[in-house]
This record gives sequence, structure tokens and C-alpha cells, in this order.
Amino acid sequence: MDLSDPSPMVNGEQMRRFVGRKIRTVLRVVRVDPGVITAQTCDNATVTVRAVARSPWDDSQFVEVIGVPENDTTIREESSTAFGTTSVSLVLVPTCSLAGRWKIR
Repeated sequence: MDLSDPSPMVNGEQMRRFVGRKIRTVLRVVRVDPGVITAQTCDNATVTVRAVARSPWDDSQFVEVIGVPENDTTIREESSTAFGTTSVSLVLVPTCSLAGRWKIR
């Protein structure tokens, strides 16, 4: 684990405070277009991600993104980790549900 360049975990509401600084966030994928992904944060904010080549977006419902917000609704992706459709449901969605956000289906 590299701790030399930490990045805070943020939701949609917090993202505006980190414009221009590296962040990480977990997103629910809504739509995938070439190079641009529309997604939803756990507090139901809609964000656009400018994706890098070979991102794992096509086959995953949930993705963690590390990137730099260009504004309060757009993230320039540096890297991402796909959680698929089930593993995030077992770990992260219940956490967001406790905050009154994503609901477990």
C-alpha cells in the first residue's frame, strides 16, 4: 500500500471541495459511452467520468475510481477497480444504506 499520496474517499456532495485534487469514490455505473461514463454516487449525485483506455466499466455495475475532479460533476479517471455486481453489494452498499443512501435489493 502506497501512503505517499493519500486520496480521500468522497461522495458527490463532498467532491466540489476537492476539485483539482486526487480523490477516490465508489460509483454505480448508469451508462457507458466511448471514453465517458455516467455514474451515480452513494448520495445519488450524478457524475461524469472521463475514462482512460481499458477501464473495467463495461462488465461492472460498481466501480471504485481514483481520479481528479475537474469540477463538481466530472472526474478525470487515473485508475479504477471493478467490483462487478455482487462484491460491492456485500460490503459497500450496506454501508451506504446505513447512511440512508443506496438500498439493498
